[in-house]
Amino acid sequence: MLLFFWALFTHPILDAFTPYGTQLFAPFSDYRVAFNNISVVDPLYTLPFLISLIVLLFYKRTSKKSKLLLNIGMGISSVYMVFTLFNKVTVDSIFEKSLKDNRILYKRFQIQPTIFNNVLWYGVAETRSFYYLGFYSLLDDEKTFKNWVKIEKQQSIIPMQDKNLATLAWFSNNYYNVSYSDANNEFIYSDLRYPLLNPNDPKSSLFSFRIYNSDGLWDMKKSRPEIQSNVTITSLFTTMITRLKGI
Repeated sequence: MLLFFWALFTHPILDAFTPYGTQLFAPFSDYRVAFNNISVVDPLYTLPFLISLIVLLFYKRTSKKSKLLLNIGMGISSVYMVFTLFNKVTVDSIFEKSLKDNRILYKRFQIQPTIFNNVLWYGVAETRSFYYLGFYSLLDDEKTFKNWVKIEKQQSIIPMQDKNLATLAWFSNNYYNVSYSDANNEFIYSDLRYPLLNPNDPKSSLFSFRIYNSDGLWDMKKSRPEIQSNVTITSLFTTMITRLKGI
């Protein structure tokens, strides 16, 4: 009973540290708590847990060493989580300063680490007419976001006040863009909260969907980023890895 209780109790709290966030106050509120300090998938957080659990398989449950190993695994992961919180505060201030230095009159912004790491960070700022996307690596020579990707806001192409579309916009925390597709009656919906696969290509949004209207009902289907058909996993993430190493 304790195992199930702590698993169900702590998992939503852990989700709150990721960019996805979680509705901790449901069903009283649909507000999604998201601290944005750690990626949904971060091996440096998961591996200490995983390794300690694998090692524990070779010990009896009542062994004192098993408890020690479990505490070590949890301790390392917890220290790393605190480390990511410090990174979040630091990069947050760098992003805000970079916006001011570039005279970008933003309404709001959001930053988060890119997938699988806590070194390369991504930020999106919203102005009245544009979105500004930028990357910053903790290994960069200068403490500033550079090479901004500027995207013109397009949100009125389809009726986003529709119930289903409004739910999608809520999921994106209203950081989204809509563009025309190559097919009739279909539109590309890009969730700009999440990093571009290519930091220099605004069309490489990983989280994009095809929106279409079927008999008066708006629906969506999976879509892939606009990348070359012969691309490999290595080439796909090469640009991101290069950017992570700093400039």
